[in-house]
Amino acid sequence: MNFKEKDKMLKYLEEKSYEEDLDEKDFDILNQLSYDKDVYIRAVVAAVLVESKDDKGEEILLRLTKDHDWLVRADACDSLCISKSPTTYQLLKKIAREDTSSIVRGYAIISLKDIATRIHKEKETIEFLESRLTNEKAEFTRINIYSELYCLGHKEYLTNLLEMANSKRYQNRSAVVSSMEEIVNVENKDIIYNALLQHREKETAWSVICEINKLLEEIEKLSEENQKKDEFLMELEKKAEDNGIDSEELRKLEEISYDEDSNRRNFVARILMNTGSKEGEKILQRLAQDKDLWVRIEACDSLYNKESFATYELLKHIAKKDANGMVRGYAISSLGDVAAKIHQQNDVIEFLEKRLLKETVEFTKMYIYTVLYNLGKKKYLTDLLSMLNTKRYKNRCEVIDRLIEVINDSNKETIYTALLEHKKIEKTWVVVYRIDRLMEEIKCREV
Repeated sequence: MNFKEKDKMLKYLEEKSYEEDLDEKDFDILNQLSYDKDVYIRAVVAAVLVESKDDKGEEILLRLTKDHDWLVRADACDSLCISKSPTTYQLLKKIAREDTSSIVRGYAIISLKDIATRIHKEKETIEFLESRLTNEKAEFTRINIYSELYCLGHKEYLTNLLEMANSKRYQNRSAVVSSMEEIVNVENKDIIYNALLQHREKETAWSVICEINKLLEEIEKLSEENQKKDEFLMELEKKAEDNGIDSEELRKLEEISYDEDSNRRNFVARILMNTGSKEGEKILQRLAQDKDLWVRIEACDSLYNKESFATYELLKHIAKKDANGMVRGYAISSLGDVAAKIHQQNDVIEFLEKRLLKETVEFTKMYIYTVLYNLGKKKYLTDLLSMLNTKRYKNRCEVIDRLIEVINDSNKETIYTALLEHKKIEKTWVVVYRIDRLMEEIKCREV
């Protein structure tokens, strides 16, 4: 491949990694390109692998942390934030101490904190970072130390971080603004906002001013109005399950359902699970077609207890046409529930069996198997159990969650035996944990 072809391939793999796991062929290509003579190509390989949860991807990244070019090492360290390996954690500590580039040390520190929170090494990491402050002279690295210590609960380091905005190097001032963007929240937004306003008056670098303006706009979104919206949603979620949603609350929910913030639209969809009103159902129907993936998922999930043909037909449409397999899966799950309520079991069985002929996404197929089984098609339990052997550990977790939905006295022995056999070959601890939990639940049913 020439440079243009390599670049095109890497862009393709990057886009693919957002939607699905990379396969063995993809990793072979990335491994080959990770030895490329061009620094840019090797650096992009490292950046692409940030979405990889596979050991093969981590092996490539670990090798690239020893690359002779600092840019490649920095990207590799940055992408290792995905790891949960104690070995990688120790390696990043070593890089944070010994790498000759302050930028590489800085990115190693960022990923070090991410892994620490995942493997419960927060206390050790705090001690390590505070000890590094004694010896670390480079401002860029110190900026990252202050930022990560703040994220680990040591709020006093916000002052140190803010002081670094006075660095002589504009690149470091830019790094300070980027760090503030990562840590800003309701608790500290006023302090950061005021500090940025003051610094903007004396800032001379146009790029830094642009970054400051962008962050100021983001902080303004955490305004009093937005806080009121969030408080309303949190309070309503607490009461809605027991007391329902009145007309005034429903009016406010409809208004917020158009909010620019997808998290709020998602929140609205979750709350509307607790209403039987036609108005609430219409809001959910619209949100089930939202531009944001997670809003669509939440809305489809919340439509499970509705009893209208309009919702039934909409869920069928989403199950066929939505571009995302997860959305299709949640639509299918709710579709089965709605079909039972409006006596369309035969129609939905026919629909889902036809979908199996065209559906290629494993996540979606396991939802089809689950719904078909619950609608009386017992043969699909075998298909669902066979998906315990899928390559993606997340899908294996999802299979176990689906088994929880179908387990009963007639199939519990079959499911228990299948779980016991799979546990012998399962290597991912989170899957093993879920297997153990379900097997314990099955045992409790027998008591």
